[in-house]
Amino acid sequence: MSATAAELSLDTTLDALLGRSFLIISGADAIAGRVPRYRTSVVPGHPRAIEAWVRRPGPDRLHRLELPGSMTLDSLSLNLGILADRAVEVPPLDFPGIGAPHARDADGNRLGVDDLLAAARRPSARLEQARHRVDVIKAEYGRLLGSIGYRIECSALFDSAVPTTRAFETALALWADVTSATPEPEVVRRAGMVQVTFEAARAHAETIGYAHLPEASRPLAERGAKAARLAASTSSQAERNTALAQVVRILGELALPHLPDEVAARRTLTTGP
Repeated sequence: MSATAAELSLDTTLDALLGRSFLIISGADAIAGRVPRYRTSVVPGHPRAIEAWVRRPGPDRLHRLELPGSMTLDSLSLNLGILADRAVEVPPLDFPGIGAPHARDADGNRLGVDDLLAAARRPSARLEQARHRVDVIKAEYGRLLGSIGYRIECSALFDSAVPTTRAFETALALWADVTSATPEPEVVRRAGMVQVTFEAARAHAETIGYAHLPEASRPLAERGAKAARLAASTSSQAERNTALAQVVRILGELALPHLPDEVAARRTLTTGP
């Protein structure tokens, strides 16, 4: 038993919802409503008939109201005593004379308000895919961040002064602001931004490589990257200690803000990121 729950902007007006049904959700509270096709006036913005079943602490309550067609879902929820987080469109609701409304899914199964709320709160496949995409990118970025050799060779990926890197960091910040109330299209858009900006920043960093560093620092940086990779891969403790000492010395000489410092390098190459 399922139902499609398409996101609605809380700025959607009652006029725009003629003949449609919706849920407004705020934590455990909710409003199940519909805007019937009949109206009390043919003048745009004049009162529309609204049927709304309000679920909040205390008895659920059915409201039959006449409200301005220009009223938004956000304002409607406030009018009924709920601070809305999000809204979704649901299959046509049937309001009986007594009791809660219900709908029918594509197979004709009866859907109560609880069923509709469960479907609306369940992450869609698009949302899960978007979140997974960002998780994969963040894991890959973390892996690269933990590779001292890569950080030296492709330092532009970790330098906020580089436009492509700055765009990626901005996309990550926007993603960090995503909440359960963020509309699905916006979540998908922000996930796409994270992916596109990461790919662009990484490609740019790998293309320019050591050229991002001051020219006089490049030979020293190349030696440092080679030593870091040796320290990370060798099975010989003596060889690792020698390479690590070289990495620490070189990073100290380079002293560039977007490269790891000696402490971070020593910790990563001895215990992992």
